[in-house]
Amino acid sequence: LASLLANKAPIGEITVARQALVRDLTAARQQLGAGSTASGAVIFNAGSIVFREGLEAVLILASLLASMTGDNKRLKRPLALGSSLALAASVVLFVLARTILLSLSQYSERVEAIVSLVAIAVLLLVMNWFFHKVYWTKWIAKHHKKRRVLIAGVSSQVIGMMMLGFTSVFREGAETVLFLQALVLDAGTRVVIEGTLLGLAATFVVGFLMFALQAKLPHKKMLIVTGVMISLVLVMMVGKTVHVLQAVGWLTIHPIGDTPPPYWMSLWLGVFNTWEGVLAQMVALIFVFGSYFAAEYSHKRAQREMLARAGAVPAAMAGD
Repeated sequence: LASLLANKAPIGEITVARQALVRDLTAARQQLGAGSTASGAVIFNAGSIVFREGLEAVLILASLLASMTGDNKRLKRPLALGSSLALAASVVLFVLARTILLSLSQYSERVEAIVSLVAIAVLLLVMNWFFHKVYWTKWIAKHHKKRRVLIAGVSSQVIGMMMLGFTSVFREGAETVLFLQALVLDAGTRVVIEGTLLGLAATFVVGFLMFALQAKLPHKKMLIVTGVMISLVLVMMVGKTVHVLQAVGWLTIHPIGDTPPPYWMSLWLGVFNTWEGVLAQMVALIFVFGSYFAAEYSHKRAQREMLARAGAVPAAMAGD
């Protein structure tokens, strides 16, 4: 078709060539499964991100609300209002981010590479926090400290609790927006929104069970499951980001043999036939699981030291 256009061929020949090209591209698209399968992969990844971040926000809010008893019950309403405003602000942030990225469409692949790199860096940091139990205790304790300070002061309690609810949720919302932009640049807005709505629906179900029905859910198991899901998303994002970096010429390409991996591996896991991509994914997995084992080792060592100190105190008292 390009050759015909360059040689100014008759319109009839150009039409025939274009129709043949469309048929071939359609057949290739169907053979690769780039329709519903590709959409399913993006929906799963977007839903996993939204549900993981939403679950963390729900747990923080549940912890704060459960601690408000007696006269402090009246402060639950401004906390909930601040959380609702944060959710709306996250939607606005998503629209603004998408608008800015669309304005840079002429640099689409370079923008996708930069956004994906930033998203991976933040996701690695989140995964590192996730595997450290001290993160959960300190992070929730920090929110409770803010709550106690706000409740202690008589003035501006309502505004203070609104800000506490807003910051508790908007932090998760901002992270989610960043992660989703990497998917939007890769697959488009519509499919990502479908996955986002699915993740939000799951989050609202968990929130309803916790807040309205006071149900005792297996929070730890849910966090572990969502952690595994996010690990899969991380592997996919690393592989596809390396692929984009290679496409724009920012990274070298060293093929692994002549046989590419099955298409589903590239689609769902971002595994492509280059050493750069596979090694980067291995490094990401080693970082994630290494962080987990390092956190477990640190936690157990702290427990042993605490038990040792607890045993040494009675012994010293007995000697006196």
